[in-house]
Amino acid sequence: MSLKPDTITGLKWTGPVLSWQAAGALQHLEFQRDVANALMLHSEGIAVVLVGKNLDDRALILNADGSMRAELKNPFLPEEGKVFYYFMYERERLIVVLASSGRGDFKCDVDEATGALSKPQETR
Repeated sequence: MSLKPDTITGLKWTGPVLSWQAAGALQHLEFQRDVANALMLHSEGIAVVLVGKNLDDRALILNADGSMRAELKNPFLPEEGKVFYYFMYERERLIVVLASSGRGDFKCDVDEATGALSKPQETR
């Protein structure tokens, strides 16, 4: 089985540094915030949650070369206290989970191409 040219391998992170292999080359990015979660995508990219202060976490979708594909928009108002927590797949759908303090977590489907969120629902 041969890998696609942009296949991502070796994804790892420590603090604000995210690193991986793509197209035979080591890639890395250093963010202003710590990486809380990262996931290799089926669409040859990486989904990343960055930890912020004051409930301003960020969620990004990167291309295999590290360029920005999309920044997700939190569907909740800041005063609702829901922040990006982690990415996962449910069946073949990319999901982002948003955590809240004491009110239950929520999940949304994520469009891997645009970062658009849909179908917000409470999850446990």
